[in-house]
Amino acid sequence: MTRVVKWVACLVGCWLHVAVFAQTQVLDDFREPARWRASASDQVKVRMQRDARGALCMRYDFAGVSGHALLRRELPLELPPYYALQLRLRGSGPPNALQFKLVDASGDNVWWMNRPDYVPPRASSELTIRQRQIDFAWGPTVDRVLRRAAAIELVVASGAGGRGELCFERLTLNTLPAILNRDMQGRLRRKLVVLKIEKWIARHLHGYVGSPVGGLAHDFYAVDMSSKNPRWSAPKR
Repeated sequence: MTRVVKWVACLVGCWLHVAVFAQTQVLDDFREPARWRASASDQVKVRMQRDARGALCMRYDFAGVSGHALLRRELPLELPPYYALQLRLRGSGPPNALQFKLVDASGDNVWWMNRPDYVPPRASSELTIRQRQIDFAWGPTVDRVLRRAAAIELVVASGAGGRGELCFERLTLNTLPAILNRDMQGRLRRKLVVLKIEKWIARHLHGYVGSPVGGLAHDFYAVDMSSKNPRWSAPKR
């Protein structure tokens, strides 16, 4: 009985692993500063340079005025139906708005993630930019669904102001299967509920047939029923 349950759990785990596999594409490792251009609004100072650890750093000084500083790269980009972006960065400075912008080929239509009061982490950290966090910002287009872009902008906009730096290390695009789309997560949660019930049945069947309960001392799989991220995982030993 224990072997059968383990075999079933293994098959379910393999299926879920394949279902949630995401393809990752490195858009930029920031090793070539020539791809990027730094600019700023009036009276704001900005400087771009690589640091000793190989990151591309944007050093800015708002000099007591409101405005913004940015790095821009021309990068034709076709976006998949479901995706997430990850930006590895670190830095220092007071809380200001961090903006990630995608600009179309006309230059008139902009989509963005705007995070006000962002405090840069001292250590390298992954910032996940989910598809639902990217909104249409402005532009004349009637079709506001983001399918492709021609340029990327990394922007710091004045909040508290002051001076600081943002050092960028890696930008990736993760193509997600439909099962990770929010519209599909309800189905996944129902599957995980079945898994929880199967674990309970397996334990009680062991008791009814007189099989040693010690054979089930460890779970074969763990089920995380978080409302934001339902998933199957191997148990911790």
